[in-house]
Amino acid sequence: MNITYSLYLKTHIETGIKYLGKTEQDPYRYEGSGTKWRKLLQEQGPEHTTDVLYQSQDYKLFCEEANKRSHELDVVNSTEFANMIHENGGWDMTGDANPNYKHGRAVGWKSNPDVQKANDKHRNAEYYDQEQIKEQARMKFAHYSKVTPHIRKAEYWWNQWYANHSFKSRNRQSLQRDHTFEQWWKKNTELKI
Repeated sequence: MNITYSLYLKTHIETGIKYLGKTEQDPYRYEGSGTKWRKLLQEQGPEHTTDVLYQSQDYKLFCEEANKRSHELDVVNSTEFANMIHENGGWDMTGDANPNYKHGRAVGWKSNPDVQKANDKHRNAEYYDQEQIKEQARMKFAHYSKVTPHIRKAEYWWNQWYANHSFKSRNRQSLQRDHTFEQWWKKNTELKI
């Protein structure tokens, strides 16, 4: 399957503000994903025009052309544009490098599985660094209460999990401050039956 990369120029009808972007989707249906652009559409209305400036199935050529046109138009410094970064056609703006990074997601993740994979890898690495002890304890507790029941080992790992938990989730099925080991042991051992 050949992917067609489209470089488009969106112009907001009411304000005249422009947005240079790229997509692998239908450029006339795709609204764009820049933070300032999305905010403009939300506040001033979604009416805009779309001009396709360049299309290619050759990814390298597309990236070169996108980068060239982005710098020619000076989309980052021009007050006529809502772009926060230059459009280089690439999908390498993952994690904190992407100004649209929120909750482990970045621009392009819906339309490109490679971007989604890169962002998931980045997000999971961050989460693992921050939550390693808690997650290890949670998984070992689950093992010793479900897979190979051993009450003393399960209780040890439950205590580790409880001690390192942030208790931020509102989901009542997740670990809460008022929960006890006995409740979780009973819940997990009953699931096996």
